Amino acid sequence: MRNALRRPLPIRSCPHGLWSLGDLMLKKAALELGRALAQLAQLEMSCETARRLQPHVLTDETGTLRRDATQILGNLRRVCILSDLSEVLPEIDRFGGHLTDNRVRIEDVKGAASHLKYRLFDELENEHYLQVDRREVQFYDQDALFGIAASKKFRKASYDIKNAGNCLALQQPTASVLHLNRALEVTLRHLGRRLKVPIRPKDTFGKILNNIDPKINAMPEKTEAQKRRRERWAEARANLFHVKQAWRDNSMHPKTSYSRQHAYDIFVAVRTFIAHLATL
Repeated sequence: MRNALRRPLPIRSCPHGLWSLGDLMLKKAALELGRALAQLAQLEMSCETARRLQPHVLTDETGTLRRDATQILGNLRRVCILSDLSEVLPEIDRFGGHLTDNRVRIEDVKGAASHLKYRLFDELENEHYLQVDRREVQFYDQDALFGIAASKKFRKASYDIKNAGNCLALQQPTASVLHLNRALEVTLRHLGRRLKVPIRPKDTFGKILNNIDPKINAMPEKTEAQKRRRERWAEARANLFHVKQAWRDNSMHPKTSYSRQHAYDIFVAVRTFIAHLATL
């Protein structure tokens, strides 16, 4: 493991992206950090035992304590650098200062080990991470969450589509619906332009559906190509109706809050609608 610390680790460089547990353990050198803390605690215990068994011995006469402490501090320094715990490095250097004399005082090493151990615990308490359920990973940080065609055609909606997925993955259902609503505004304007139907911000789902029905019904279907075109637009109309049903409200305006399941139902319906509309 000591050699592994000297080799470049295959860690991700993005500080705010989604990390697997393996990425996190590599980046934060979790296994080595745990081992170093255990060694530090063992060093403290050894000093305590030595003072209890031989209270008249005040210094490290054999040099064993100095050698062990120096090795532990060297390992700990490498681990702290890997773990972005640079604030602890001065504390490690101060500990090392107790080891410069030929006659190292046991009590000094014990106190320095104890202080460094608790300093590390304090620093680790300041490291916070959000866990994304493995079932939700598919929604997080996806640039083409609704498909490649949708990401290219509806660029103005790409920010809200991506963040609708992020909020869903991070258990923020109401925020997810707010982003879905903004993405719908962009795509419904596109729908209106294609069918030459005015769609206003305050229009309800019911009104939009009623307005596009005559346009779709009036589409010719004399040839196979015309029939397929009309069928695809009818499918878009059906998908929008499912969005209305998932929203459980004739209005597009989000309510105060949404449950995780309700937000997910809306997400699926909106994704189906937008992904299909992007192909028309």
